[in-house]
Amino acid sequence: MNYILIVDDDAVLRKLLKVRLSLGKFNVTEARDGKEALELIGKSVPDAIVTDIDMPVMNGLELLLKVRETHKDLPVIVGSGGWDDERYEIARKANVTETYEKNGALPDIAAMVRKYVQ
Repeated sequence: MNYILIVDDDAVLRKLLKVRLSLGKFNVTEARDGKEALELIGKSVPDAIVTDIDMPVMNGLELLLKVRETHKDLPVIVGSGGWDDERYEIARKANVTETYEKNGALPDIAAMVRKYVQ
């Protein structure tokens, strides 16, 4: 079973993502922010990361940049309630795997992850 790390400061959204990914047959671990995520990655590298952008302590773009220093091919899927040109450009330059909008209905996150994790 593939190991997916969800990173989001919103506990309700983390739970929703965890349920959706678990139903998709993924093993899921949660982190509240980028700093906590890096600590977990240091112990066990996930098969993919699904992260929010706006979080305290270390945001999702900072996490993406840190992850890319050592894990260039690790799938990192980034969601935001509001993409702007600057954020999108930073994510693109850091080789983000995929992005999604958190406004309204969430995409089928399990299908999104499955595209990158076999």
